[in-house]
Amino acid sequence: MKLINSKILLFLLVLASLSLFTYNNAHGAAILCASPDVPYLGECVEPYPPCINSPENSTPGTCLDRIINGEREKRYKFSCMAGYTRLGSECIKVITPVVIELESIVSEQVKCLFNNSNQLQKCYSPKGSCSGIETCVVDITGERGEKVIWKSSCGGYAYTLMDGYSEYAEFKCAEEIMEEPSVTLKVEEQVKCVFHNTEKEQECYSEKGKCADQDSCIVNVGGMIGEKVIWKSTCGGYAYTLIDGHSEYAEFKCAEESIEETPIEPVSVIRSEQVKCLFNNSNQLQKCYSPKGSCSGIETCVADITGQGGEKVIWKSSCGGYAYTIIDGKSEYAEFKCAETTLEEAPSVPVLPTVSEQVKCLFQNSNQLQKCYTPKGSCSGIDSCVVDVAGWKGEKITWKSSCGGYAYTLIDGNAEYAKFKCAEATLEEVEYLPCQNPPKNSMASSCIDKIINGERIERYKFSCSHGYARSGNECVRLTTVSTTIKVIPPAGYEDEVITAFYDYNNPFPDTNTNALEGMAAAELYRRAVIGGYPDGEFKGWKAVNRAEAAKFLLLARFESITSVRNDGKFRDILDNQWYTSFVVTAAQKGIINGYPDGTFQPGRTVNTVEFLKMLTLSFDLETYLPHYYSDVPDDAWFAKYAGIAQKYNLFPDRNTAKLEPSRTLTRKEVAIAIYQYLFRK
Repeated sequence: MKLINSKILLFLLVLASLSLFTYNNAHGAAILCASPDVPYLGECVEPYPPCINSPENSTPGTCLDRIINGEREKRYKFSCMAGYTRLGSECIKVITPVVIELESIVSEQVKCLFNNSNQLQKCYSPKGSCSGIETCVVDITGERGEKVIWKSSCGGYAYTLMDGYSEYAEFKCAEEIMEEPSVTLKVEEQVKCVFHNTEKEQECYSEKGKCADQDSCIVNVGGMIGEKVIWKSTCGGYAYTLIDGHSEYAEFKCAEESIEETPIEPVSVIRSEQVKCLFNNSNQLQKCYSPKGSCSGIETCVADITGQGGEKVIWKSSCGGYAYTIIDGKSEYAEFKCAETTLEEAPSVPVLPTVSEQVKCLFQNSNQLQKCYTPKGSCSGIDSCVVDVAGWKGEKITWKSSCGGYAYTLIDGNAEYAKFKCAEATLEEVEYLPCQNPPKNSMASSCIDKIINGERIERYKFSCSHGYARSGNECVRLTTVSTTIKVIPPAGYEDEVITAFYDYNNPFPDTNTNALEGMAAAELYRRAVIGGYPDGEFKGWKAVNRAEAAKFLLLARFESITSVRNDGKFRDILDNQWYTSFVVTAAQKGIINGYPDGTFQPGRTVNTVEFLKMLTLSFDLETYLPHYYSDVPDDAWFAKYAGIAQKYNLFPDRNTAKLEPSRTLTRKEVAIAIYQYLFRK
């Protein structure tokens, strides 16, 4: 009985010891490490002894080490003195935040969104305005905190606040009935999420994708042009982007973080970092550049840059496109989607919806036969005539009539009028008779006089013999192009003193020197760049071809050229033709190239971007200039030439929001473009 009682007592003592052991361990009390009778398999923790090496500026007597299984964990617990805070196992001084006074005047961009509209719209405010289809961008400047009211041509109001950050002004235009289904284009772009006022890792996410990092991160997204994407971040707030193929920012103003265990860094800290430029789809030497630095390489290159923390840096590459980085002391990528190498002058232009319509030309105050014409078509009639035209929806068309004046229509699928106020006409008796005094060297029977109400206009029309050209009322011999480059005298040449365009003796009967076309044609005629046709007319409505473009650009740039032969270089170029020296010289100078099949195709028409490239190479113009054309993709081969058209206003009759890359140029447009450059360079 005593033996049983002793065993029971021993069992109860062991059980009590185990319970106390478990209780102490659960409550963090010291556990006796050397207990052979207790098979404890967890951590064996000794009591917390004072620190062997207390951190500097810690409160005396507060520092404890912890010993686990005999291994000392130094500075396990401690408190810091006033004015200091714990960072890791040290006490560091709390830095008072530097208060930087924000500039009172700020600049920013506002992007106007015209929802439910596929026509040209205008967005305007007291600060500025812009025009575009679906979107347009305005640069504005004003006082920080100033409210800006925006209005659009499709109705409605929007409001933005001047704070130095890009914003949207969104308008809900009335839904339009499309005559033809529009073509939606799928594009890809990058969105950079920027987290202001935080040094912790944040996440940025939307239905299109997500990313996470400190300060900023990048997401690759894709979708239909015009699709709106809503972004959210883990630090709160929303941001919006619009898919248009251009890189954008989604910015979040995170709440200011309180000072806990990390010091606040002054806003104006200077940081250095490396940016690696990536040239996708390119195996040639490319250049990557920004105001902070540049580099060159095949496929990639690295640039070292320095600037203020949070500063935005815009990068551009020689293969086109833009990229953006934020200076934060961390290495980043600037990625460019270079166009895959294709035939140089075969631009890939987005397919836009086309519509057809009728334009009725009205000749007011006229009882004679008149002509109404444009690159899209022409018609003739008394009082009025009708033309069927087709083109891109929203494309602007300029009309001209034989009785003078201009009219404009917009292709939208609806019939329109082009009205011309002709001069009041009186009834005339008109008769045409053979010339009484044909000019020397004119073609037989080609000369006619015009008789109006008995008054004879001599040599009204005539053609000159081969080797001669019309000059006024005479046929003059065509001089062979000089075999040497003309040298300008040291004192220069003397010429007529002209103080206004109406002082010109208009060389072309089908132009008006009070209009831009007439000014350009007369000036280029005076400079011996354009000569017109043998019948004396300029014929500005005709499409320009590669041979004419070569002549105009070479003479505008060099004044004269050396006479050269083709000698079989191009199998479709004949020697001793008026264009032979021009096309061969243009090819030799690399201004206009031939085709892989050995042809030059001198009669082939020239479109907008082909001409911009020719003009750039002729005058050695700067490329990659800024522009706001919505129909010029960043990765298109012709993107680097687009800014030239905007800088020199080469196509003043066009919608400023679109370049119209594949539009065929007329002689009028080329003359005006060269004229605009010569007088604006």
